[in-house]
Amino acid sequence: RQSTLAPQSPWDCNFEQGVLCATWSHDNDADFRWAPKQGQTPSMNTGPTSDHTYGTSDGWYIYMEASFPQQYNQRCRIVSEEIQGQKCLQFWYYMYGMDVDTLNVYIKVNNNMGKPVWTRTRDQGDLTFI
Repeated sequence: RQSTLAPQSPWDCNFEQGVLCATWSHDNDADFRWAPKQGQTPSMNTGPTSDHTYGTSDGWYIYMEASFPQQYNQRCRIVSEEIQGQKCLQFWYYMYGMDVDTLNVYIKVNNNMGKPVWTRTRDQGDLTFI
């Protein structure tokens, strides 16, 4: 098993409790929600077979189903509590499958998300990235 460091701040999250962490929440204005998952995703030829924390199917991660029943241009979003000062966001992502579209990161200022500060689009291959 791989090991990871214990959380260093309230915003650190590895999803190993099978839920979103306390400082993160679902965006109620989104069309659907991220879901905690162990093992492979329900759609064939998509999603990881394990999480990054342990590298096994026993570990947890969150995913959003890009295949049916989702439709083109629907949104799935999680948001953090307000963060004061400068912070660095680091996360592992996996974008694999024919229905994958876009993953964006925004910095919300004065209730306005503005343009993405980071983005990836389409299938990135059967790999996990940081």
